[in-house]
Amino acid sequence: MTLRLKFSAFLISAFVCSAAHADPADYIFSPVVEHGEREIDSKAGIAQDRNGRSFWGGKLGVEYGFTPWWSSEATVNFGRELGESTRVHSLEWENRFQFTDTGEQPYE
Repeated sequence: MTLRLKFSAFLISAFVCSAAHADPADYIFSPVVEHGEREIDSKAGIAQDRNGRSFWGGKLGVEYGFTPWWSSEATVNFGRELGESTRVHSLEWENRFQFTDTGEQPYE
């Protein structure tokens, strides 16, 4: 790979990955699928912005593993600024597909 191509790849990745915004209840996980698994998932958190305003956010989800390689989850996201009423921010539907066995790849 030439230096010019490497630099171009760096610039593109820096532009695409420049900013990520997360709710206080967001998280990162390893997507392992279990056939027949039923799950109720809840998360909550509080964050404060640069101006000192506090935000509260929460998630409530229901998940089911339909096959050994596919699971689906429906989630409701809600939250509020402290002092205001709670409202639903979004509804999510997530499908996870596991194409390799757990532990098969070194980067899991």
